[in-house]
Amino acid sequence: MKYARVVNGVIDSIVMPGAAYLVERYQETIEAPEPAEGEEPGEAIIIELERRVLKPGLIEVPDNYFGGWIEQEDGSFVAPVAPASERRDFKLAALPARRWEAQQKFSYDGVSPVARGADTSGNLLGRIDQLRNLPEGATKPWKLGQDALRMWTLPQYEALRDAGAQFDDLCFQHEFVLRAMLNNPQIDPDDVDIDSGWPD
Repeated sequence: MKYARVVNGVIDSIVMPGAAYLVERYQETIEAPEPAEGEEPGEAIIIELERRVLKPGLIEVPDNYFGGWIEQEDGSFVAPVAPASERRDFKLAALPARRWEAQQKFSYDGVSPVARGADTSGNLLGRIDQLRNLPEGATKPWKLGQDALRMWTLPQYEALRDAGAQFDDLCFQHEFVLRAMLNNPQIDPDDVDIDSGWPD
């Protein structure tokens, strides 16, 4: 849990627990017990104590609340709705990462996902060059994925290269379509789903 300061129905600031409390010092008097017959009465003892007190104006809120959230009639808070331009910019900025995630789901020859990346692509092209200099029908090993080793000929390597390139093209095409939709002022960015429609 954390704490918030609310101003005019909006969370003005978030305060973490360590800064939400004041230390209040106070005194407590412990009266002396009644003296036994014939004894002098004892003196009361005053002790100094401390207690933590929540700073004025703070309320406790869940960890997922943030500044700018708006108070509802039931006392809960909701995140403000960003303007359409901000929601559009957010999705546009997220598109390259979303496309890259889709590219990592490329499957081939019963293996999903196929190991990919800049190093893998470079090694694949290098393996194709090696096989072009070997007799027809020669094979070279290729790790297609976790525990998936293949012994392939040149045509099989070229087929893998072509399939990967085609899959990447489909991913880039979908990103292009989504980007065009998001850049269209006539389309509400909330109506553009950047998480679906990718090739699989």
